Amino acid sequence: MGADYYKILGVDRNASCDDLKKAYEKMAAKWNPDKYPDNKKEAEAKLNRVCEAYEIVSDQVRCKLQKGPRLNPYGGIQGLKWDFG
Repeated sequence: MGADYYKILGVDRNASCDDLKKAYEKMAAKWNPDKYPDNKKEAEAKLNRVCEAYEIVSDQVRCKLQKGPRLNPYGGIQGLKWDFG
């Protein structure tokens, strides 16, 4: 079973792009190896996990955003609901 990248970043699975970025910046600052001169290797490992998590989760969010309405090759737009009420 893979790592829970959302848990590593400390965000909900429905987090927005802004929330992801803020969480990433917070965790990256927290695990900056310069803050842990006595335990640099562990800090570097945790920072690498945070970077990996952000890269994967932000790609997944970007994919969700790109799954919006698309042009239908037969005319019209797929994914939009028209309400002429």
